[in-house]
Amino acid sequence: MTFASRVAAKHSALWSIDGGYRFWWHIWPASIALLVCGWIYVEKPGSPMASTSARWGKPAPSSDVLAGSSAAGNAKRPATRLIAVFPEKLRADAQICYSNSHDKTRPIEACSWMIGSGLLSDEQLVAAYNQRGRHYYSLAQRDLATADYDAALKIQPDTPVVLANRSLIYMEHGKNDAALSDLNKAVELSGPALAARTRLYRATALTALKDYDKAISDVDESQRLDPADSEGYMARAVIEARRQRYDAALQAYDEFGKRSPAHIVAALTGRALTLEAAGRPAEALLAYENVLKAAPANTQAMTARDRLRRNGNR
Repeated sequence: MTFASRVAAKHSALWSIDGGYRFWWHIWPASIALLVCGWIYVEKPGSPMASTSARWGKPAPSSDVLAGSSAAGNAKRPATRLIAVFPEKLRADAQICYSNSHDKTRPIEACSWMIGSGLLSDEQLVAAYNQRGRHYYSLAQRDLATADYDAALKIQPDTPVVLANRSLIYMEHGKNDAALSDLNKAVELSGPALAARTRLYRATALTALKDYDKAISDVDESQRLDPADSEGYMARAVIEARRQRYDAALQAYDEFGKRSPAHIVAALTGRALTLEAAGRPAEALLAYENVLKAAPANTQAMTARDRLRRNGNR
């Protein structure tokens, strides 16, 4: 099997085996961004909600920026000061708009009411559009999400989080050049609090465009800015596997699994498929067995294990 065929088979199998891989392939950090409530003006110069010291995804301790989820994607209840930035008449709606309930009907209705109220400033309107867009995205209503991001960017074109969120949808539709254009702007506009995440967004687009050196450069810079962020290791693993640097990919998968135990199946599966692509079937078999220890019902891993056994690997 040629390298290209091995990579295609590896990607196809990993895509079907583990939802965590699908999550990280396009959107390592991007889907985290869609769980962040607001963070539109984290570091926009001159903004009343600006903060130059806040870490991505964590509210600044002395700022009225829109608070959100943790960097690990665990949604928190909106902070009181998040609601306080909106007009008093809309604060109850803002509370609902920024909620992270599984049922998105009420949050979308609340966001829509705020948008149509005529009471929001431009900054607040952009925040509401972005928030409603993330709800639509979570419902796989990509066209509606894109329309909201477009509307937000018509009001304030230089909003890095909205640019990054829109780039995710572009990437999912294979519009990687358009995604890269948005992300180049987002990287330029992002200060320290957003730069690490935004560079991981761009690494995703660059990987899809096979510009692996630039993608790794963005991952390097992201990890320099935020060494504690585990998503960079998954990004690095995928890029290194794509450019046939298998040992580096394996090391990155191992590090990702160590730092992100909730996604250990994705890490172990990535390791198994990388070993297969590298032509190391005996080690791949052991790796698949490790996947099954962590996820005994994983039928795709069972299939891969049995296939390797039939081929004489023990």
